[in-house]
Amino acid sequence: MTEQHKINAISFNKASARELGWHPNWFGYTAFDWNLVLGIKRWQRARSLFIDGKVGPSTFATLLAERRARGLSTESGLSREVLYNRASEVRLGWKPSWFGAEANDEALVAEILRWQRRAGLQGDGMVGRASFRRLIAERDARSPVTTTTVVTPRPDRRIIYNGNAFPIEWDKVILWNEEGGLKAKEGTFRWRGNQPKRDIMCFVNHWDVTTSALKCAKSFDQTGLSVHFLLDNDGTIYQSLDMQHVAWQAKGLNFESAGVEITNAFYLRFQKHYERGGHGKRPVWSGIRVHGDALPDFLGFYPIQIKALKALWKAVHLATGIPLDVPVDDSGRTLETVDRRVEAREYRGFISHFQLTKRKIDSAGLDLASLMKEVRTEMER
Repeated sequence: MTEQHKINAISFNKASARELGWHPNWFGYTAFDWNLVLGIKRWQRARSLFIDGKVGPSTFATLLAERRARGLSTESGLSREVLYNRASEVRLGWKPSWFGAEANDEALVAEILRWQRRAGLQGDGMVGRASFRRLIAERDARSPVTTTTVVTPRPDRRIIYNGNAFPIEWDKVILWNEEGGLKAKEGTFRWRGNQPKRDIMCFVNHWDVTTSALKCAKSFDQTGLSVHFLLDNDGTIYQSLDMQHVAWQAKGLNFESAGVEITNAFYLRFQKHYERGGHGKRPVWSGIRVHGDALPDFLGFYPIQIKALKALWKAVHLATGIPLDVPVDDSGRTLETVDRRVEAREYRGFISHFQLTKRKIDSAGLDLASLMKEVRTEMER
């Protein structure tokens, strides 16, 4: 940890305390210093929160609820929603004006709740990670169309695992340390350099609900998340960190997995955005079910993204030894809900995020069973 990172963490907590009204003694400390940061980290770890030593929205919400449950003073007459949003605004960088409001107050909570309902989100009036990513996608769809970068296809590309390079049969791959690369922000992942090689059991497929790999990467930087790979609209694969490191991308399975975010804004209203950007119309997926429920029609992945994804699976398999297996039902079709073996960390293979938890639906419609069959056939040639 550099001295600048220590200073940044201490400064963040000072600003958070001024905005929200908490005190170092709530964690058993008397001053805003590095010891407080370490104490907050221990407190976060004990409660399975994101560990960064900073009192951001999630940490403060948990802290406030805990103190109230114990009958301790919170020294604030503001609602939990307002307190959360004020911390979220500082951490993520959004503005009340984005919702048509003038101040971060109870009136804004009502505006956020109306916006969430229109967007098909679970309404709670608070700007958490999911709401923020959707908000960024909607604002991006109204702005001029941009692409992440123009990548010249290059042969002999590689992906990195534990500092070693492994070949990938795809000529549009950019590493985090190359020109035009997307690097995971320090502090958004668990660094495991110079440690025994990580045993990666699963590879998790996500869709990012943003409009480009760049937008996804920026969103992750702001929300404290990370992922090993990002797959853009044109099939470009970005590796943002060595697979040896633990990315915060699949809660409950982070230490046993690696993952990819496949760019796709999901909602049909974003179709014109992709056309304006020169990508052409996305496929529309219909009749997709997940966790026993039928999903409304939504945007699927471009064929070029599917080709790139299969190339990535092959490379990850060769690098890590993850079996070319996927969760299937009794008929051999892609399982449409949680696989209990995945949930219990007893499964090795390639999965979609929804097969880990019922809180997720990505990547519904991605026919893992059929695609993995194609991968096996291609590798046997």
